[in-house]
Amino acid sequence: MMKIKLLSVILCALLISGCNQSGGSEPEKYTSIELDFTIKHTAEEGIPSTGDTGKMDVLVTALNKYYINDENMAITEMTGGFLQIQNGFDVTATRNVPQMMILGSRNASADITMTFANLVKRVTFVCEAYSKYISYSSTQNVDRDTSLTVNGVKKDITAHKAEDIDETQTLQYKVNSETLTINVPNKYVGDTKVQRIMVYKMILEY
Repeated sequence: MMKIKLLSVILCALLISGCNQSGGSEPEKYTSIELDFTIKHTAEEGIPSTGDTGKMDVLVTALNKYYINDENMAITEMTGGFLQIQNGFDVTATRNVPQMMILGSRNASADITMTFANLVKRVTFVCEAYSKYISYSSTQNVDRDTSLTVNGVKKDITAHKAEDIDETQTLQYKVNSETLTINVPNKYVGDTKVQRIMVYKMILEY
């Protein structure tokens, strides 16, 4: 009888021990930095807050100073093109974005490599296929279907409808690298409709 009671105590202790242990691994915690390209900054120390990959050193300085502002995740090197931070415009008849980052142009695709001071675990793009409303003619110019590829992972983006609707979407990518390679195609170089992407925010997690 004593043996049965002892066995019961042991089993109970094992059950309690099992209950105290986590049933799964804890979710990984990230530090997040939001680069909000819709916010205009006042130029300081002669450093413009906008620019493009045609003047790479100036653009990297601007990104680190006005948008990243965290030495832990500073861009240490950037190569390729085409990327531009520029004044915004009417995206649709009732939607105005004061400033934005555009990936690609009428004459170039986007093939950009960014190297950061530390490992990037995830990156998120708040973005939209290119659309621009021209008020004087009441027309909305839209690009073609496109895609955003980050470190080899491709996500398709359907062309913006020529309608007064918000087609902003959030695309998240696992990175786990100090290097971020961003690709946007341009199969229609020089055409009035290409494959540009408007980026409103880029969120880095490390």
